[in-house]
Amino acid sequence: FLAGPFGRWHRCSLLTDPLAGYARRSRLASGQNPCTKKYEFIFAQSLIFAIGIFFAFSTILPAGAIFSSVPPATAPRSPTVRAVASDPAQYLGRLTLTGVVGIVTPGKGFIMVDMREYRREGFACLAKDEPTKIPVKWKGAAPKIKQTVRVDGTLVKGRKGYAFIAKKVTIQ
Repeated sequence: FLAGPFGRWHRCSLLTDPLAGYARRSRLASGQNPCTKKYEFIFAQSLIFAIGIFFAFSTILPAGAIFSSVPPATAPRSPTVRAVASDPAQYLGRLTLTGVVGIVTPGKGFIMVDMREYRREGFACLAKDEPTKIPVKWKGAAPKIKQTVRVDGTLVKGRKGYAFIAKKVTIQ
């Protein structure tokens, strides 16, 4: 049964005890007073809580994302041919495109057609004035018509419009 601010002990100092004449040991120093332990317990709980929060965030977010403002290096984007042909300004820079070879001009490049459009319409989409094809500048060995190719390159804006300059062409 606890009573008062110090539990069942009412004397907690080095003052002399009127009944015994003196206090042999301080109850604060002897560890008999439970009130002194409350502050240590509260501090320990706060410390454990803070450590728990730190580890929770460190497992959810990688340390680089928390402490770094530099975005991680990313692979080249891989949009569809139709998406790039529709809005080339949005896709300037490094790209990886996959499409079907429509027209080949050896030593200069080829026209790449969107794969979905080719499956649906064949090469009829070349005659339409729709954004379903992209001219690719390529000086290497020309792929054959109707081959599916994956092209790594850079989309740039020139004087006459946009140009997709291939760095690597892989036949799939």
